[in-house]
Order: sequence, then structure tokens, then C-alpha cells
Amino acid sequence: TSLGNLISCNSVTEFIQYNIDDVNTLIATNIKATFGETDSNFGTNGLNISGQGEAGTNNCFYLFGQLSDAPHTGTYDNLDFQTPSDTGINIGECINISETNNNITYNVTALGEVDAYIDINFSGDYEDRNGTPHTISGVIHVIRD
Repeated sequence: TSLGNLISCNSVTEFIQYNIDDVNTLIATNIKATFGETDSNFGTNGLNISGQGEAGTNNCFYLFGQLSDAPHTGTYDNLDFQTPSDTGINIGECINISETNNNITYNVTALGEVDAYIDINFSGDYEDRNGTPHTISGVIHVIRD
């Protein structure tokens, strides 16, 4: 997935960039990324990435994933919350993505140790909670906390 050039006046060390129906959103502040924290429903391979846009914007991003065993990289589809043994990723909370007709594919290309990078790209189509279809693509390049 190519989203073009990322232009910045300062050095951006981590970012979440996504495009919904040709509208681009960049989050480069207030990012938190954890992996391996035990979740009572999904076990020990839980991935959580969140970010909040600059003050005064309503931009937010939240990703939850239950990844396969090591090395954890590879391709994932939408996480089925009704199946505790499922692996997958979900970004529906801040973006209004429905569980129905969700065809987003996630490619985890790097899952570094603490203070190293987590890299994920994703793309596909989905319906929002009102049943309206959308397309999405994005890149996540964040430092693991």
C-alpha cells in the first residue's frame, strides 16, 4: 500500500496514517503501542495500538489484535470477538467500522521488542455502523512501549 510521501516540519519517529474514501488522516502524537499483555478473553498475544490527534481535532485511532504465536508477523483478517481462539485485528472503535461486511486485511511486517518498531499496513473495504460502504488503507509505524 502506498500512501504517498509523508511531509513533516519536524522529525516524525512514529505515526498512524490512514485513508478512508480518499480522505487522509495522520496521527503522530499521543501514540501508545503494547504487545503481549495478558487479556482474560484472548490470552497473551494481545496487540494494542492507540493514538489521539492534535488538540482540537477529533482524530483518534484504536487497534486491538490477537496475533498468532511467534513470530507474530503475517496477514490477519478481522478479529471475531465472539470466538476467543480467533486471531485477527480490529480497528472499529474510533473509525465506526461495523463487524458486518468487514473485509480489511492487515499485514504485520515487524513486531519489535520494547523500544523497537511495530509496522503494519492494511487495506480493504467495510461498512460503517449505518451500513454505508467505505474503502480504507493505512500504515502504522510505531514504537513498542
